[in-house]
Amino acid sequence: MTKGRRRCAKLFAMKHIRPLLTPLLALTLPSFAFSAPAPAGGDPFVKESASAAPAPKVQNAPELVGFTLLTFEVYALDKHDALSVLESETGSAARYGRVLDLSKAGKARLEILTALASKNGQRAAGESRDAVRFPTEFKFPRSRNGVAAPDSFETREVGDIFEYEIATPADDHGLNINLAPNRVVLAGFRDLQGMAGDSVVSQPQFRSQRIATSTTVKPGEPTYLGTFTPARTTVEGQDSPEIWIAFLHATPQRQTAAEDKAAKPADWSAVNLEYSWYSLDRQQAREILVNPTSLEAPWEKLQAAIAQKKARFEHLTTIKTTSGQRAVAEEVEESRFAGDYDPDGQSQTANQTDPAPAAAESPAKKEGKKQASPKEETAANPSDANSGTSPGGPIAFETRNLGVTIEVEPTVDPAGTSVEVNQALQNVAYLGDLKATGIAAKYPPQPVFEKRMITSTQNLPVGRHVLVGTLNPPGADGVNGQVDTGRTWIVFVRGTPNEP
Repeated sequence: MTKGRRRCAKLFAMKHIRPLLTPLLALTLPSFAFSAPAPAGGDPFVKESASAAPAPKVQNAPELVGFTLLTFEVYALDKHDALSVLESETGSAARYGRVLDLSKAGKARLEILTALASKNGQRAAGESRDAVRFPTEFKFPRSRNGVAAPDSFETREVGDIFEYEIATPADDHGLNINLAPNRVVLAGFRDLQGMAGDSVVSQPQFRSQRIATSTTVKPGEPTYLGTFTPARTTVEGQDSPEIWIAFLHATPQRQTAAEDKAAKPADWSAVNLEYSWYSLDRQQAREILVNPTSLEAPWEKLQAAIAQKKARFEHLTTIKTTSGQRAVAEEVEESRFAGDYDPDGQSQTANQTDPAPAAAESPAKKEGKKQASPKEETAANPSDANSGTSPGGPIAFETRNLGVTIEVEPTVDPAGTSVEVNQALQNVAYLGDLKATGIAAKYPPQPVFEKRMITSTQNLPVGRHVLVGTLNPPGADGVNGQVDTGRTWIVFVRGTPNEP
């Protein structure tokens, strides 16, 4: 074939054949389609440039894996020990082993343990956060030395959030993962003043730790992510004496070949889902979550911990629906709180127009008038900030559901041997009013709501207890003096077919 003919054939293929292949590939490889990216602007999973490097060549079929379990570990070390680990050890495995040795010797502390399981190509998120409401706009006081009254509020969530997405299928090098662990802490309240004589207002101070990155993780091996050290304070001599080191584990979860072969189609005219929650010591939980050897291993280890009274059962929610139908189970109490305030009218006296001066009295009339005492004059002519006031108050209310809410949408596999579940688990609790300091203590009380949430997608074999992830309460996030309990909450799900 001449050069000109080869060129014509190439152009013909590009013009006529490629448009036919594109929809065909979309039909034959549905599991390679990724969820639509969220709008750019702070999203760690959205690439800044369209010229990103191409995905590595696929060597195997990761879509046969039910899902992948990611475990995020953060250890706090003395900064000198951390420096020694990072400079003397090379490679993730060596650094991880050294940190574990320091942990056993009491020189390293497991600060964060988060686990989350989800299918490849699906974004998953786990949250453990407290909502902090604080004023952002004020009305100036109408009396000298008065307090500026909050007029508008915003909410900042503090605590932990862990998001990830296995962006490309696995290859010979491992799993390619986008992830963004983030921790925010309420550091306290700071009184701020403008020009001389201005009213003082208060604003909360937050500290954050965040890693937004893409990495390749070999299943069953630790991956060093970087440092996750708390932000330094601005007070002299208060720099953190610790450095936190973060690691990641990724473990594909699936049935064995024998189990796949033995699986039989079930009657999925109804899908029964059972979610059970347990809590146990963080170190004990680590033994369950890091690199489980099989799909059933986490459940089996949990049962052993329960038998030894090292773990306890916390909660159970069940829900029944049909394939392809969204279902919601709520166990909630509606809590109403003041969402907006009207602080107007703190002092009507200062808001009134000064009256016209009275006509001058004659000396004789003035002499015959009884001289008023200072106390009577003050009562007749109020000038303090608390007299003549018209108090403000709530003008709008909001409602927050407290308790457990589970949303699911199951889809039965065509073979009838498993079910894929899109799920969102949420637990919300009221922690009382926010305890503020300084001027902020005089503001209208604001409620604190704790939210724990998991959003993920999993493939469930029939009747097996499958690990969903951790649903920890926020630890020492600076809200109302909360402390880290050192316990980890773990959620399992079991899917069963129709029961007569």
